[in-house]
Amino acid sequence: MFLDPKPKTKLEIAINAVLDDMENHSPTTEEYGKLLERLKDLHKMKEAEKPSRPSSDVMLQSGAYILGIAMILHREEFNVITTKALNFVPRIR
Repeated sequence: MFLDPKPKTKLEIAINAVLDDMENHSPTTEEYGKLLERLKDLHKMKEAEKPSRPSSDVMLQSGAYILGIAMILHREEFNVITTKALNFVPRIR
């Protein structure tokens, strides 16, 4: 009735298969330990798939650019800019 909004990846399917297989074994068996190691490896692979966040330097620099543009636009609203104020805003590389 309810559809999963995001289809599962092959990695998520493999993790679920290992978890299902672990249910069939006792935690004291050697097979359970092997499955646990495989599960750890799969989780490491899943963590490596996640996109990395931008560094704080990039975030700070972007915020400074946006603030500079906002200040120029605010100044332009009240006074006419006779110089080329936009030259102060660095170009995005």
